[in-house]
Amino acid sequence: MTTTTTNSGTISTGIVTVSGSEIYTNTTTGLITVPVTGTEYGAGIINSGTILNNAASTGATTAVSLNDTGSVAGSATNIDNNQGALIQGTDYGLDIEAASSSLTLSITNQGTILGGAGDGSTNGVAIYGIANTTLVNNTGGVISGDDTGIRLGVPAANTSPVSYSITNYGTITGINNTGIDLASGGTVTNNHGAVIRGYWAGVAMVANSSHNSVTTGGTVITDGTIIGQNNIAIQLAAPVSMEPYSNQVQIGTDAVFEGIVDGGVPASSTVASSALVLMAATSSDTNKTGKLSGIGTEFVNFSALSLANGAGWIIDGGLDSISTVSLGAASELTLAGTGTLTSSQTIAFNNGGSRLRLGTGYALNAGNLQLGQGADTIQVADQSFNLTAGSGALTFIAGSGKSTITGGSGALTFTGGSGASTVTSGAGGGTLSGGSDGGNLLVAGGGNTQLRAAGNGDQLFGASHGSSTLIGAANGQVSLVGGTGTALIVAGSGGGAIYAGSGSSTVFGSNAGGLVGTGTGNSLLVNMGRSTIAGETGTSTIFGSQSGQNTVFGGTGAMQLAETGGSNLVMGGGGAMTLFGGVGNDTILTGQGGIMTAFLGGNQNLVGLGSANTTVVAGSGSDVFAVTAGAGGGTTTIYDFDPSKDKIGLFGYQPSEISQNVTNGSLQISLSDHTVITLSGVTNAQGSILAT
Repeated sequence: MTTTTTNSGTISTGIVTVSGSEIYTNTTTGLITVPVTGTEYGAGIINSGTILNNAASTGATTAVSLNDTGSVAGSATNIDNNQGALIQGTDYGLDIEAASSSLTLSITNQGTILGGAGDGSTNGVAIYGIANTTLVNNTGGVISGDDTGIRLGVPAANTSPVSYSITNYGTITGINNTGIDLASGGTVTNNHGAVIRGYWAGVAMVANSSHNSVTTGGTVITDGTIIGQNNIAIQLAAPVSMEPYSNQVQIGTDAVFEGIVDGGVPASSTVASSALVLMAATSSDTNKTGKLSGIGTEFVNFSALSLANGAGWIIDGGLDSISTVSLGAASELTLAGTGTLTSSQTIAFNNGGSRLRLGTGYALNAGNLQLGQGADTIQVADQSFNLTAGSGALTFIAGSGKSTITGGSGALTFTGGSGASTVTSGAGGGTLSGGSDGGNLLVAGGGNTQLRAAGNGDQLFGASHGSSTLIGAANGQVSLVGGTGTALIVAGSGGGAIYAGSGSSTVFGSNAGGLVGTGTGNSLLVNMGRSTIAGETGTSTIFGSQSGQNTVFGGTGAMQLAETGGSNLVMGGGGAMTLFGGVGNDTILTGQGGIMTAFLGGNQNLVGLGSANTTVVAGSGSDVFAVTAGAGGGTTTIYDFDPSKDKIGLFGYQPSEISQNVTNGSLQISLSDHTVITLSGVTNAQGSILAT
């Protein structure tokens, strides 16, 4: 059964005792000037008025005695000090002690709790020996002690660890000592707009005097202001024994410190540890990207630093003794200013989506990075960088330095700066773009990979498996080489050399031209303008451009060539070639061996006949078909030959070595070197045959 007692008047004599499950309420008009004590676990006090005690100070000594404490000494479960209410004591504003740590206590303050200038320790709130204590100082709440604002500790009689949690939205002040003293560890959360102020330190954690050790580390979470008027904002405990505790300071983007933040644990400690955590901005923060400087001078005795998920921070001036930096998911860290990471320092990409930026003059190498399985980004300024990626996707944005990047099993995206880079994608493929100064080597190691040239002298090599896309540069000549896998090659306007490779390739040329090898695989070449094209053993299909002026060497493989404009030189190889002429003046040498089928365009074309077996359809222009003694030997059939405008040139043959006869309605010209030319549908070519 719960008993409720309400006071709306004045109590000036005796002791107010709250016991059992009783709830004692002091209203806004109530005034209590005597001790208020709880005698049994489970009681509660709600104060909306004033509780004062100005008795002579002897200090609270037991779980049930109050003496000069403004409020309760004992085991009350809940204490609520409402808005406008006052709890004030000569020594303590609020003092709660227990010989056993099995109790749970909740304190909520939206009013004022004051510990005055009495004899001994004068704390706003003092709590000893209660295992689970939660204190919330709400917006507008004030807790102040002439010595310490809030002191949480373990009495000498208690040997069990305790857990304390303080959440501050208001103001906590220790006038002559610390704002908050975590004598036995715990967590302090100082929210946006809140203030913790102390003369010696804003927040401190010290070794408990009875144990000479700290069994539970201290955690400070702040997006507000912490002031140490003696130049110490936070002082966490240094290791004094073999207790394996961990200290932590979590900093929001709007956090303000006046004084040094000391994690307490030097890097040399092999048992305890201390870490800085940089938090993500909240909706109330004015600074969405946090800025931190002075690691090693203003932030000391921390061995680890981490960015929370989604956090964005700029760190200026190096990392000093921080051995490990951990980047949370979707976090972004910029290392600005001048700094150098030693070989023992590590930046770990843990959860994917993280981004690391290096400012000008910041030095680190691949050994400093621990890449994870997520998709991460690294951006450098003037550093030369060597890096091998891991199983996660990686985006690397280079600067003016020369970088060597090797992809792993994850997708690699590389964007060059101005420096020349050597980049090889891994099995995961990716997108590789060279630096603007040229001289880049981009290699598709596997997977689906896109390579983009950027400047003169770039070399791009397709993958041995998977599909590759190779794109030339806008300025300068580059080399584009397909691999054994499927390749799409797009020449830039700067031109250069293209080799289709042994895989199946599609090549788009440019008007700048260049040297193009069709490779040993199946290749399709489009918009080949002003290029020298060399066929190989593979099957190739070539489409010229309007500008034309290509030089084409047929290979031993089958080739189809369609010219659309310009004047082109085409030489057959040992393979089968099919030629579609354009509107330009083409010179076609059928070559030695092989088979050529040519459909001539509408302008003046010269066809040199060799030992190849050739079929030609004459164009609408004036075409000349020429053969030189000793260089012929092939069989040629010409369709649509017009004796009024087309010519046959026989060079180096004596009249006796030339014979003409009509067979099946077509004129056949036979030469002494076994060359046979048949003019299909033409029986009289008188005047169109020139022999010299």
